[in-house]
Amino acid sequence: MEDTLFNPGDRKVKEWRKNSSTDDTLTSLICIETFLEEIKEMNFAILREEEEAATEFPSILKLLIKKIKIAGNNPQI
Repeated sequence: MEDTLFNPGDRKVKEWRKNSSTDDTLTSLICIETFLEEIKEMNFAILREEEEAATEFPSILKLLIKKIKIAGNNPQI
């Protein structure tokens, strides 16, 4: 079962386990840590964009309703 590969991540782990060199292991761990940090940063950026969109949409909607009311066409909202 150990030789069966289910996904690319499994292959990376298998290759990592075969490393006999401390330098290779350290390099692998640093790459993993860097990759995890990049994922965290992307996640934070996405959350920030979602929060900005959530606060901007109601403001834009209010402005649109105000413009419609000024034009004399009251929406049924």
